[in-house]
Amino acid sequence: MTARTRRSLTMLAGICVAVALASCADRGRDTEPSTPADGASSTTTTFVTPTATTSRVPATVPSTPVAAPSTLPPEIGAVDDNDPAAVATAVARIWFSWDTTRDTSPYDAKLRAVPLLEPAVADQLRQYPPVAGPGADWLELTAQSARLTVPADGVRPAAEAGGPTDTDISVSRLFEVTQRVTTATGPKPDRQLIVAVVVHRIDGAWRAGQVATR
Repeated sequence: MTARTRRSLTMLAGICVAVALASCADRGRDTEPSTPADGASSTTTTFVTPTATTSRVPATVPSTPVAAPSTLPPEIGAVDDNDPAAVATAVARIWFSWDTTRDTSPYDAKLRAVPLLEPAVADQLRQYPPVAGPGADWLELTAQSARLTVPADGVRPAAEAGGPTDTDISVSRLFEVTQRVTTATGPKPDRQLIVAVVVHRIDGAWRAGQVATR
């Protein structure tokens, strides 16, 4: 082997080593976790911040349990919790009264109903706030600064065949609920919902355990 040949082989070996080292470095960059910048969190959140309502939606998931009011909205007034129909009606009114100028989603309205909910239901509601965006319908309402209210005459019994039988501890009610809609540019057509509310007697008082639209 000549001296020239030995030099060529040596150079070729050096190039191979350099390529191998570069490849290892690239793989290291691909697999090593990125280090957050100073002051930045290394965790991510699945909470969705809708573009159209960024200013009114928290940037992070709220800490739990979420705070809830201990009193009912003033427009509801006093509710006789010995009357299951009165409790069911009040819950329906609160649950579907939304103010997009201050609420981040319908979840806020549900929190306002906490004083009339079963303790276990209220705890679950507070422990598990929504992590997804409120949806297209809410965003459209927000764009109009809409307020949706359910007046006292906006909750009416709905016809139901074969519904559950009332007992001393459980009562089911099916309602037609009217949401009155006002926006920054004036009123909009009413919205009609069919809502089922189930209340149970707990410790001598009626509390809502289920609220669902049909």
